[in-house]
Amino acid sequence: MSVLKKIVFALVWGSLCGMVLGIVDSIRIGLIYHKGVYHAQGFIKPYLIDCMSIFSIATCKMIFFGAIVSAFISVAIHLLPLPGLKNLKTYAGPFQNLPVYVFFLALIYLFSLLRCHPIPLWHTPLQAVLWGMVFFLGSFLLGFAVHVLVIHRFPSRKYFGYFFGILFIIFFVAVIALEVRFSGLLKSPVFGKKKEMAGQSPNIVLIVLDTVRSDHLSCYGYEAAVTPVMDRIAAEGILFENCVSTSIWTLPSHASIFTGLYPRCHKVSFDNFHLAKEFFTVAEILKSREYQTAGFVANPIISFGNNFTQGFDYYKAYGNNKITRTEFYLLGNILWRKSGLSKLLPQKKYRPHTRYQRAEDLIDDIEKWFHVEYRRDKPFFLFLNFMDAHFPYQSPASFKNTFSGLNDEAFFFTRRRESIDYFKGKYIVSHEEITELEGLYTASIAYIDYCLGELFSLLKARGFFDRLALIITSDHGEYFGQHAKFYHRLFHNFGIYNELLCVPLIIRYSPAIEKSKVEEAQVQNVNIFPTILHLAGIDSFDAGYRIQGRNLFDLAKDGGREYVLSTFTSPSEEDILNKRQIIRVLETYPGVTLKNWFKGYSAVQNQQYKFVKDSLGNEQLFDLLNDPTESRDAILAHSLKAIEMGDLLKKWDQRLGKEALEKITIDTDPETLKTLQELGYLR
Repeated sequence: MSVLKKIVFALVWGSLCGMVLGIVDSIRIGLIYHKGVYHAQGFIKPYLIDCMSIFSIATCKMIFFGAIVSAFISVAIHLLPLPGLKNLKTYAGPFQNLPVYVFFLALIYLFSLLRCHPIPLWHTPLQAVLWGMVFFLGSFLLGFAVHVLVIHRFPSRKYFGYFFGILFIIFFVAVIALEVRFSGLLKSPVFGKKKEMAGQSPNIVLIVLDTVRSDHLSCYGYEAAVTPVMDRIAAEGILFENCVSTSIWTLPSHASIFTGLYPRCHKVSFDNFHLAKEFFTVAEILKSREYQTAGFVANPIISFGNNFTQGFDYYKAYGNNKITRTEFYLLGNILWRKSGLSKLLPQKKYRPHTRYQRAEDLIDDIEKWFHVEYRRDKPFFLFLNFMDAHFPYQSPASFKNTFSGLNDEAFFFTRRRESIDYFKGKYIVSHEEITELEGLYTASIAYIDYCLGELFSLLKARGFFDRLALIITSDHGEYFGQHAKFYHRLFHNFGIYNELLCVPLIIRYSPAIEKSKVEEAQVQNVNIFPTILHLAGIDSFDAGYRIQGRNLFDLAKDGGREYVLSTFTSPSEEDILNKRQIIRVLETYPGVTLKNWFKGYSAVQNQQYKFVKDSLGNEQLFDLLNDPTESRDAILAHSLKAIEMGDLLKKWDQRLGKEALEKITIDTDPETLKTLQELGYLR
């Protein structure tokens, strides 16, 4: 047989193998979608699209696995001087020709390039690649054994055909049975009703909108109609008007949400990025009560390395795109716009690499989780973190055009910030750019809101939404030029003003919550942990330490917290800027003391006054009723109140110190430090 014939023969058989997998999976997906998330768009079109997509991907991966394994086998047969290989060559068949598999790999690489993936299977989890190869190798060895021991002994091709047909039917039925068993197909809305769950525990979804401040949601009074979906959710549940975060940045705030503890106790800070295993997370407790737990997290620092995955059966932390460094990102966007491709091609399918995974991609993966991982006989707890409102405020062009105007000057500022010129003082931000950046931020929130609508449509289609306990909140807010001392303050690196602390909190649970209620009580995100447990029917458990949060419903009945506490542990100067950058700052601002930049803060506030103390001992008091922007220090005008709140802050800190466990320190790995630098927390 010539090399060309061998190539054609191998392509045909490889495609047939892929076709079997593709057809089986396409039928399963199509049946689910028939009355699933595509119900409003018809059936035929999305079904065909899925068939084509899954068929091509399954075929690609099947051939890819086969090519790699076969290439190794071919090399072993031809090159390795091992005993018995001479007899093995007799049965090797098409696996003897190495050029065939080189050609295979070239085809797969071309296919990957056409799909805009320079590295084949780059986005496929490593476990899936390894298990795929193991599966193929096992199949090959089994087939080889059958060939050696059985098939070559058949007296005629007729009996061989019968034998092969029976094996194919068994394989096909086994694949379908496995798909049905692990996908929950028979329990989907297409085939039957959901099995009654013990105690009718509700499904729970916790959504954290990373970096979203409450005053940019229309349900919190923003002038533009930015968040119609969240507005409807608020109208069906409770909107907490005065929710204050425990911290101004991601890790300690999420740790408080997960554990019901203040940062002073869970100790997640710039000195320690890890959540200690000694603390129970809400996912751990729910899992112990037969909940199926899953997390989909766009913020790369809430990941396995920081131990925020405790208690999750399934956790997908997307991470930063490794190739989106400043130079590549800037060049890519210039070429993208100058080439005209951005106007010719659909943005969702063809777009430059973005730094964070977009909300729509999370929704797609949640949908896949329901198809493959979810078991209908258990309630589920989903934790979602959307990163689109975090700098650099990436959203589709239609949203940018609606809310920002998006001129090139503001666009390129988003790249200058990456080179740290802004923090050095080399680049001064204009008011026009700040307005433009805030428009991009608002557009990103509008985009998240749209994607939440897609998520809720998915949950409705699967019959979950009516009894769903839904919590929407944020970890912290964002600055846009407020509180400037040496520069126009942006983002969320410094200070402890309410632009960073005031976050949205909306809870919807139809069977138990009064609709369209606005709760004015002062609460914190540390109260979310006990509230979720309450919704799940878990009102008590023995953690071995005191949970500092309190169920929001009981708290609201009592009028909320009179005072709330927020803290920010000061990072070292070396954490923020390197020595060369420190020199540049000092050259730009003669006489400026860097300690004024890198201060820690503690703040205690009620609905009228806010007392702030920094790590240098400086104190401030703000009259929030008469000065809601915190622009005037009122400590001299209200000195007695400042003394009272200062004493309260001291007592609170002492009490939390006693309740805290023994100090836990864990060395942070270089990859986590690198990620924090890319996010802007470290320099």
